[in-house]
Amino acid sequence: MIQIKTEKNRIRSELLELRSQLDSAEKTAAEVKIFAYLRELATYRYSDTLLLYSPIKGELDVNIAAQAAVGDGKRIAYPISDPDSHTMKFGYVNSPDELTRGHFGILEPPPGAELFSDGVNTHAICVVPALAFDAQGYRLGYGKGYYDRFLARFTGIRVGLALSRFIVPRLPRGRYDLAVDVIITEDGVRAIGKGKG
Repeated sequence: MIQIKTEKNRIRSELLELRSQLDSAEKTAAEVKIFAYLRELATYRYSDTLLLYSPIKGELDVNIAAQAAVGDGKRIAYPISDPDSHTMKFGYVNSPDELTRGHFGILEPPPGAELFSDGVNTHAICVVPALAFDAQGYRLGYGKGYYDRFLARFTGIRVGLALSRFIVPRLPRGRYDLAVDVIITEDGVRAIGKGKG
């Protein structure tokens, strides 16, 4: 387990450095393609809720996809972190403009926001942030475990968005790591597991 953590930290440092060197015009052009592929998914068309993230450290700006989703008649929600329990919930907003500075300096839904409840009447997609994904859909995050804990209970479709250069053959993984169902890059869509349906 210590060996896996050490290897993850090494890869994490390399990927953060690589991401910091991305050309902004290249990243923006890739985002346009990636978000267009997202909206073309059958899963997206039949979904009613998009669980997103507030982009940090050069992540893809999913707030662009959020605005499109609202226009498509979907509800959007963002994480609310609880540092004491290392867990998170998602709170609904009508626009990313409603987000306020929260834990770790990351933008979150304001206090009192209606919370997302994963249930039979909700067809939700969780857009999962990552530094990289591998060919089997496993991700490398920032090492805090918030998403792993949330995804262990989430019953909807897990979608990973990334530039193609951040898709690697295989990432080190522990027993609590979970794969996404769909990976979308500027080169297209790869369905894995539940995503094949």
